[in-house]
Amino acid sequence: MHAPVVTTGRDLRLDLFRGLALWLIFLDHIPSNVVAWGTIRNYGLSDASEIFIFISGYTASLVYGRAIQQHGFVIAAARILRALDLPVEIDGKHVFPRASVGICLVGEDVDTPAAAELLRNADVAMYMAKRDSKGSYRVFEPAMHERVLARLELRADLQRAIDEDELEVHYQPVVRLDGRVMYGVEALLRWTHPTRGNIPPLQFIPLAEETGLIIPIGRWVLGAACREGVVIHERFAREDPLTISVNLSVRQLQSDTIVADVRDALEASGLPASSLVLEITESVMMADTELAVSRLGDLKALGVRLAMDDFGTGYSSLSYLGRFPVDILKMDRSFLASGENDSLAAAVIALGASLALDVVAEGIEYPEQASSLRELGCELGQGFLFARPMAHDALHEYLEVDDASDACARDAETELPKRALDGLALRVEDALLGPDEDSRLHVSTTSGSASYARNEISVSRSNASR
Repeated sequence: MHAPVVTTGRDLRLDLFRGLALWLIFLDHIPSNVVAWGTIRNYGLSDASEIFIFISGYTASLVYGRAIQQHGFVIAAARILRALDLPVEIDGKHVFPRASVGICLVGEDVDTPAAAELLRNADVAMYMAKRDSKGSYRVFEPAMHERVLARLELRADLQRAIDEDELEVHYQPVVRLDGRVMYGVEALLRWTHPTRGNIPPLQFIPLAEETGLIIPIGRWVLGAACREGVVIHERFAREDPLTISVNLSVRQLQSDTIVADVRDALEASGLPASSLVLEITESVMMADTELAVSRLGDLKALGVRLAMDDFGTGYSSLSYLGRFPVDILKMDRSFLASGENDSLAAAVIALGASLALDVVAEGIEYPEQASSLRELGCELGQGFLFARPMAHDALHEYLEVDDASDACARDAETELPKRALDGLALRVEDALLGPDEDSRLHVSTTSGSASYARNEISVSRSNASR
């Protein structure tokens, strides 16, 4: 038998209790005292007379004094999380709090720890819940301590990576599905650890968010992406200049310096504001709609374009969407997971058209997906079918092939002899990749035209040649 407990640990002798469980509930974006008590009382633990609740900043700590089976408080935790997932009105504003819950058990089959250790264990479990998935709970396990220590080590390494320039920006092309002509690139952060190799973004980006390191990192990415944009505009001039997309996190959007950071990056690099696209996820915009509308309006005033990323995975309604000054909807890759989502994808594309917004389909991996999206009226796409994220050297090679391909297409319209096109194809292949047949750039000519499978340029080979 167990009973749930949540506390900040102030003068509580939890080491005297048996059959208890400690809960720590972290609320994202808003102070916990705004919603925690009413939600927990109404949705989680109905016998409020046996609840002890303590509030500290964004963390609500609870003690529930009546013994229940383990599955009982797990069910209660799930109910509380579902309730906190709904919007609440605060000072006339709708806010989506979200929450993460850490639980530490103390029962007859579990040694009773000291109060400080019980609090630490619950805090570790809450930390793991925040790391793994917002809006979830975790029950403490001893192995979690090792993971937390590894996390702390990674945090120190990330700070060193900033200081020693271990971070780099890779770029993934965005293409027009009709003809696969380049439209722009998205800047993506990468980290090559000196001993651990490539660290996945899903490991270090949330850590940067939690620690606040995302602010200086994001500022650096903005500067690097804008400078790269100027380089490719000069080297690969086009009638419609390529766009440069940069992701903004929730911490960046909430930062008082974000507008100045973007302005400084544009002015220092000389990149036209119209060429910069700032991507913000739907969930980030909905976390605090009033702040998002205000901050996005300030950014829009700089002349940049705004994209709502991962559209279709959050809570935005049409009324909210109309308030955000966005230019682009980036349709989440989940809409391409199977043919069952074709109707949903069609609805998003139609919505974009009705609101005069560009729609970019993310995560395209197969030709049939690109064909289906094109038939539905989607004009822009991004994914491994076209290219993986690549370092700037590889990006320049990709753009050279893209330019050569466009030149071949124009030459084909004039019906140049096939022999001339064959020679051009060989010269492009030799110039870019040399004699290495494993470079995976395939060039072929058919009926007087050249076709380049430019999505198959080997990034690893490009990196090796740097």
